[in-house]
Amino acid sequence: MKMKYMKPAAVLCVAFSCLLGATSFASEQNMKLTMTVGDVPADYTMTIPANTNIDNFGFTELADGLTISGTLPKKSYVEVSLKSDNDFKLTEKEDNTKSIAYAVYESEREEADKFTFEANELGTKKDVKVYVTQEDWNAVPPGEYSDVITFTAETKDKEALK
Repeated sequence: MKMKYMKPAAVLCVAFSCLLGATSFASEQNMKLTMTVGDVPADYTMTIPANTNIDNFGFTELADGLTISGTLPKKSYVEVSLKSDNDFKLTEKEDNTKSIAYAVYESEREEADKFTFEANELGTKKDVKVYVTQEDWNAVPPGEYSDVITFTAETKDKEALK
């Protein structure tokens, strides 16, 4: 009688071991390793403020500042240059002979006509401030004054600076 039950039990054990073996093979996963040798191409996005209102003389911070995010090749950086339509003067809407001079600053200490971003600075915000002197502010009549600043980003090679 004992032999009668041993045979199905042995077949069941063999079938269970095959099932375990098949399961381990079925769940096998491959991992792909990728390594970049050499430089990666420059791939970045520049974020600039859309509009800023200047309500008084002194420093006015441009909303959201200036940000570069992405990737850069080794030994390179991004230079963002600034160009003003009115030569860094806020010009009166109705009479373009009336204007208020202003300067752009990276901080309240450094006047800037360009900003640089090293690879380790990607994704960080740089504060951009506009400064109007009290004398210039008080010298013009009331009105609507404006200017457009164009931000141009360019990848530069650090070796060329030497």
